[in-house]
Amino acid sequence: MTDPVPTKGNRYTWFVGVVALAIVIYITINTIVTHGSGSRGLQPGDNLPVFAAPLWNSGFPNKADANTGDGKVKPCAYRAPGVMNLCVLRHRYTVIGFAVLHHGGCEGEFDAMQALVKRFPQVNFAGVAIGASRSSLAKEVRKHRWTFPVAYDHHGDVSVLYDVIVCPAVTLAYPGGRVLKTSLGKTTTHAAVLATEIRTLLRTPP
Repeated sequence: MTDPVPTKGNRYTWFVGVVALAIVIYITINTIVTHGSGSRGLQPGDNLPVFAAPLWNSGFPNKADANTGDGKVKPCAYRAPGVMNLCVLRHRYTVIGFAVLHHGGCEGEFDAMQALVKRFPQVNFAGVAIGASRSSLAKEVRKHRWTFPVAYDHHGDVSVLYDVIVCPAVTLAYPGGRVLKTSLGKTTTHAAVLATEIRTLLRTPP
């Protein structure tokens, strides 16, 4: 899901930019913690940044990149099976969770979300596995039986876009993409707590 390398005239600038971004992403993935210190996430009133990311059951390469809008082809253009497209999801109430697999029990957030899927059919649930490959994520999806779409963010592009440095993290948004809040830390692994936040989302005006 990456775009072609730029022309020769822009190659040096492009290379420097790629190196800088790679450093940021590397630091992000390797410094994600399991508590809220120093993290911000999307704030109330922000708009969900759009992205397109490969799903665990897609035919994309095992370590494919997500599209966060830096290339020539914009994320909203990727509307095909096997792609999580935020441009599509944000038309309804959206609950999007971020977790690093096998990192302090962060995937428990996805279990909490799964427990609420049938209770809140008007909500689009989605998960992003930070630093995962397609194969590693596929094992976890089958093991936990997550039925909502889960994408893999192997190089951390989406976590950088959403300012996620805490695992787990969940962002709740109104139809259209306006953010209600971002919740951080282990409380998001409890279905009862998450259900209360979703009910607040549904009953308050955007």
